[in-house]
Amino acid sequence: MDDTQLEPESPADTKTAAVIWKTASGNGIEVNYDPIYWPNESLNQFAQLAAKLLDHIDVEFSLDGTVIGLLLCSDDRMRELNRRFRGNDRATNVLSFPQLDDELFDDDVLASINLPGHHFFGEIAIAWETATTQAGELGIGVNDHLAHLFVHGLMHLLGYDHEIDQEAKEMEAIEVSILAAFSIANPYLITERAGNHGLML
Repeated sequence: MDDTQLEPESPADTKTAAVIWKTASGNGIEVNYDPIYWPNESLNQFAQLAAKLLDHIDVEFSLDGTVIGLLLCSDDRMRELNRRFRGNDRATNVLSFPQLDDELFDDDVLASINLPGHHFFGEIAIAWETATTQAGELGIGVNDHLAHLFVHGLMHLLGYDHEIDQEAKEMEAIEVSILAAFSIANPYLITERAGNHGLML
């Protein structure tokens, strides 16, 4: 996945619609999405899954309450972000923007979405066309693939990386364990079986 950590600048733009997804445990996802590319049915299904995943990760990592930003965009928008922040002039599936400056998302903002006292860890961007194309190539459900991209992005926000083999193995093991809790198959084994070693990393 081409999602190395980026500068703490919001990837959202004026073309997106905004909504807050609040989870059963009181965590939050501040969502900006492109309604042209993200149909309501898919958006609603992903919202339910993402909320559960965030709650699970909050407990697993003892975060004591968290809010993240999530940009659900087109391939064109992702290509712009990838070019601007990574120097790669192509679309990719997921990018992570870690929160490095508390002033960019302070207590007043958290209070404005009724989640004071939570921690903001940064933002994740996911591209619809790339994600759905990859899911089709792997022969898996779109929601399963979106779940993996979401978890992978969150792991980067929490400081995990896969630049060296040992770190990659640790990060993958955590992702696989989280996804298994939601009956989602190991995406790395699926990728290997599909012979698509470069598809997701």
